[in-house]
Parts: sequence; C-alpha cells; structure tokens
Amino acid sequence: MKTFLEICLLTIPELLRQELSPHAEFVPADDAPTEAAALSMLVSLGSGTHDRFIVAAQLSVLHPLLIEAGLAGAEPDQQRDSEFWRGFLSRAASAAARAMDRGEEPSVEDAGWLSGTSFCAYELRLGERAMRLGFAPYGHFSETIPATGAIGSSSTTETPSKGGLVGVDLLLDVELEASLRFGSCEMSLNEVLELGPGDVVELDRHLTEPVDLLVGDKIVARGEVVLVNGNFGLRVHEVAEPKQCLETVRCLF
Repeated sequence: MKTFLEICLLTIPELLRQELSPHAEFVPADDAPTEAAALSMLVSLGSGTHDRFIVAAQLSVLHPLLIEAGLAGAEPDQQRDSEFWRGFLSRAASAAARAMDRGEEPSVEDAGWLSGTSFCAYELRLGERAMRLGFAPYGHFSETIPATGAIGSSSTTETPSKGGLVGVDLLLDVELEASLRFGSCEMSLNEVLELGPGDVVELDRHLTEPVDLLVGDKIVARGEVVLVNGNFGLRVHEVAEPKQCLETVRCLF
C-alpha cells in the first residue's frame, strides 16, 4: 500500500497543470534545495510515521515561477508567495487523502529545517523556470531545527546526540549480506513443482512501487532499481531509523 507521500507525489503533476499551466512539468532531479535557500513545510494527515512528510522548495525561484504562470506581478511578496505554495500543498494533500479514502483533513505548516535530512529531489518546470523541490518522510528524522518567523530563514542547532550508538563503532567493519526484495507471493508446493522455463510468477508489488533493501529479514531502506555499469543497483529514497538498523544487526548475532 502506498504511503501518504507517495500518493501526494502522484497527485501533484495534474494539480500543477490545472493551477499553474498545462505546460508545467514535475520531474525527478539530481539535487534538492539547500537549507539556506529552502522554504520548508510539514504536510500532515495524521500522527503516524507514514502520514507526515516535509517539502522543501527553492524559495528564490518561487516568485519568478508564479510570474511565468501569470499568478503574480513583478513586485516580490514572499508572504503572498508562501501562502500560495501552502495552499497548493494543502490541495494536493486533500486530493491524496481522498484517493486513500481517509476522512481526515490534512494540514500544512511551517517546519524549519531537518538536520540530516535526505530528500527525494524533484523539479517543477515551467518555461525557462525550474524550481527545485525536496520531499522526505518526516517520521524518519527525530531532530528538527525550529522554524523562525521570517520566511526562508533558518536557525542552527547542534547535531543530534549519538549517545545511543555508543560502542557501535566496534561493529562497523562487520560485513553483512544485503539483498533486494522486489515482491513476494504465496504458492502451493504443487505450483512450485510445476514451474518450468517461460512461466511467469506474479508478485504482490506494482511496477512503480519501491523495492526493499534487506539485511537478514529486516528492511533497512527502500528505493528504485537502477543500472550501474551493467549491474543492478538501488537508488535509496527512504531509510530506516538508526535504532531499527541496529536492531537488524543485533538479530544477526
């Protein structure tokens, strides 16, 4: 089952074409916005790990992009532009909630910056304008830098304490076998014995859904399959929290 973030990413392209321009594009990118250039917002449908995510937008391009779409004048107004973007995210989240048959009304609020965030990068393109965007599941990051009153400004904070990882450095050279899981299915013994060359086994995972990276029988990351010098590889989009990764290692001994 797709997460709230995954459904939102599916609703955004059509909404962009409806509200900005039929020519608006929403495509994967190499880099997400940096902390200094980002307008970060938290989108929530509930309090669960998979019900909240952070969106970081490249603030400097937002106003020119709205001008390109004919939705703003030449005079910059960060507050107005921010409110437009908040409203757009709210409408995208509402469409995703309806698609998931969820009764809650989503919320969008200023979020500040997440320390150690690994964003999934996209670009919103319209004409010659391209605004970088970053999306990250909120539940995977425990330490946040509080939002300030000024749009696009940021605070600083110390790196989260790693006291819970004391002694782990002794295990860092241990080699573990990792594997990718594309999906699974249940088969009877008779069906297994009847398998032959050319037979197709249907898995329980859609082609567009992320694959799992497993250590032992525990999921430590999810992402998309890529080709690297002729070999299969995994581009990581989502990782487990450190405690979950440690539990994975513990179960192997």
